Amino acid sequence: MNVAIVTGATSGIGKEITLQLLEAGWKVGVTGRNEKALSELKSKAPAQVYAASIDIEKPAAREELLGLIRQMDGFDMFVHCAGIGFYEENLDFKLEEHTAMTNAVGFVRMVGTAYQFAEAHPETFRQIVVISSIAGTKGLGMAPSYSATKRFQNMYVEALEQRARIRGVEVGFTDARPGFVDTPLLKGSRFPMLMNPQAVARSILNAARKRRRTVTIDWRYRMLVALWRLIPSALWVRMKIRK
Repeated sequence: MNVAIVTGATSGIGKEITLQLLEAGWKVGVTGRNEKALSELKSKAPAQVYAASIDIEKPAAREELLGLIRQMDGFDMFVHCAGIGFYEENLDFKLEEHTAMTNAVGFVRMVGTAYQFAEAHPETFRQIVVISSIAGTKGLGMAPSYSATKRFQNMYVEALEQRARIRGVEVGFTDARPGFVDTPLLKGSRFPMLMNPQAVARSILNAARKRRRTVTIDWRYRMLVALWRLIPSALWVRMKIRK
């Protein structure tokens, strides 16, 4: 039985990835802040699910994740799905700080800890998967902290990959970058091209199994991102992009 750990497993993409791994027979460690939702996941497959309530904004999160990893005797795949974002008409500092704490500091705690475990236990190949976003391609004026932290995530994974190669660590990385997904994160929004979370989860797991380094999901967003990259910064900052 393969072993995976999924952070942010209680809703959205993380939940769908967890359910698909369980269906495929994996043993899955799930983390999140919603203890009721964690219990519900545990009840679906008691022999396969290991649950840990972890708030990644808190310093204790690192040791709590290590405890789960040890309980499961390591992992073959680590999938970081925990993240937040807000579409802001007004620049609310509390929301900006909350986003930065979760998507940057919390991200480093979880992904960095998973990598450190892989580096300390090099006997098995491991795959680290992060769910970032196409929002890291360009700065979005209505979601500054979100787009900035997603770019941060892209660069952090790139730096870890370089570190792994320098040190000869057998670990692979997949940076999955979805577009707009129909999850609670976008509840009540009117974004175009909303994607089905089940299909997005399948695409992410398929990319991870093929050990693809970077994948934009899906083809419509690959075209959109390619277009965004052609737009000079001087022009981009003058564009009125709204939902």
